[in-house]
Amino acid sequence: MRILEKSRILVVDDEKNVRTMVKKVFEGEFDVDTASNAEEALDLLKKNKYDLVFLDLDMPVVNGIELLERMKKGENPIPVIMMTTYGSVEEAVKAMKLGAKDIITKPFTQEEVTKVVEEILKEKEDEESNIQDMEKRIKEALTVGDIKRARNMVLELFRLKPSSPIPHFLYSLVNEKEGKLEEAIKHLNASLSLDPSYEPAKRKLGQIQRSSKSSNERKERNQS
Repeated sequence: MRILEKSRILVVDDEKNVRTMVKKVFEGEFDVDTASNAEEALDLLKKNKYDLVFLDLDMPVVNGIELLERMKKGENPIPVIMMTTYGSVEEAVKAMKLGAKDIITKPFTQEEVTKVVEEILKEKEDEESNIQDMEKRIKEALTVGDIKRARNMVLELFRLKPSSPIPHFLYSLVNEKEGKLEEAIKHLNASLSLDPSYEPAKRKLGQIQRSSKSSNERKERNQS
């Protein structure tokens, strides 16, 4: 199974045998990290980007629901699969309301856990493909000067991916096309605040800043 290249999974469970089992299933296909409690998980989530998180509902101290609530406050929500035992129905329903993608009941088989991961990562792959297609069409609209169409597509992208750096980056291109460089810079900074490593925004911001500096230098020379 290889749905997304370089996918990374985090398994959070206080039971070592569960962490070990899930890790063995996906090792070789994905990078798999494990955490035995919420504190370890939050530390790993700060350091790394994950495509998927397995999260136990019934952990001591900070349980799965509390950790899920903290994760949902993050800038880039991550798909979560909740793991639960029989008798945790109310908590499972609450987890789904908080945005968990799926729930699997312990003990689960290798086939069960593989199937749910395939489905979620395939959905993620399809979503990313759709975003790439929209990005291409927005740039094409800007190339032919159809700013209104480009702006409308970017606004739709904001609705679909409010926590992604991509809509802000694309809106900066619309602003640049309209000659609104201050607005473009504002959206580029917003893009980088969501993902400081997002290269398209970094390159475009550098390009605009260099162009602005050169323009100011020419004005100063002309005035002297």
